[in-house]
Amino acid sequence: MSKSSNKDAVLLTQILNAAPLMVFAVNGKGIVTTVKGGEMERLGLDTDECIGYSAFKLKNFPLTRAHFRKVKNGEAFNSTMNLKGVLYETFYEPTFDPSGRFMGCSGFSTNVTDRVMLEEKLDQARFKTTRMQQLNSLAGMANGIAHEINNPLAIISGYSQQIQQAAEMGKADKAFLTSRGEKLVNTAERITRIISGLQSFSREGSDDEFETQKVKDIFVNTWEIIRSKSIEAGINLDLDSIDDDLQFEVRRVQIAQAIFNLLSNCIEAISEVDEPHVHLSVTDRGESIEIVIEDNGPGIPQSHANRVWEPFFTTKGLKHAGMGLSTTKGIIESHNGEIQHLRVQNFTSFRIILPKYQVAENLEKDAS
Repeated sequence: MSKSSNKDAVLLTQILNAAPLMVFAVNGKGIVTTVKGGEMERLGLDTDECIGYSAFKLKNFPLTRAHFRKVKNGEAFNSTMNLKGVLYETFYEPTFDPSGRFMGCSGFSTNVTDRVMLEEKLDQARFKTTRMQQLNSLAGMANGIAHEINNPLAIISGYSQQIQQAAEMGKADKAFLTSRGEKLVNTAERITRIISGLQSFSREGSDDEFETQKVKDIFVNTWEIIRSKSIEAGINLDLDSIDDDLQFEVRRVQIAQAIFNLLSNCIEAISEVDEPHVHLSVTDRGESIEIVIEDNGPGIPQSHANRVWEPFFTTKGLKHAGMGLSTTKGIIESHNGEIQHLRVQNFTSFRIILPKYQVAENLEKDAS
């Protein structure tokens, strides 16, 4: 070896020994052949005590028999381990001779404790922000909801007084009572739908089981809630008829939240448009259903079109968290569906495709 090559090797060794990582290699029997890196000291490992020994018998060495068996099958992969209270992510890669015979594996480990803790804090922040957005949405709806419930309550009160007066005057015949009774029941059912819709926003819903639900029930309940917001804004809402028998397998609370987020987004986008209009349709596509929500607003600027799904991105000012569309996208994808933003003539559309059934392999993918 030349003096230059020797100096390079020494320099490389010095760099590895100072770097916040650990690199290693083992032969086909799991015997350590190389090990270097600045993290060795933290792990209590010494080069002379490692080389020539089984990696599986060395304390705090980031290679287990399970890892080795996986690598021996020709698989390169990452794994995170807790060693001495520190989280290490290790990348394992098999090595082969020219004939394809397994010779062992190499790997490198890095301390990812700070990164994992930061990711957990970010997840908590995202969760809090999402919950805050839900609360803000509820607060914004409060006056409208009160109006929506007060109206049917006034109807119930009015019909109840009519029945009472008719009874006092001896004019409460069967036809009269049946007519007023039906109207009271229908009005009470409307209040029930409003309250049911509100309950869909009282919790997060990601831990719920997938259950078969009637599509119409979810959309009608959500429609009752959003209607108050649209009336307050002077916006016409149009919901196409939905087949009573159409069903899909979903987390009910989450789908209601996703639809509400999209409708709210549309209502806010067209608040200053002449004759504002929002249209929602549901179409049976065989193994899936297609949901289209469109408005006649100015649309999302082309410069923002690719960013609308990003968390915290908003064009509506500081009072908006910018989580509505990103949360909706996450919900749809957790249902193994897809969502697209489209610009069609004078309409801005959101198109959702959701499978009717969550097959086992999809549920496993979602859980991972």
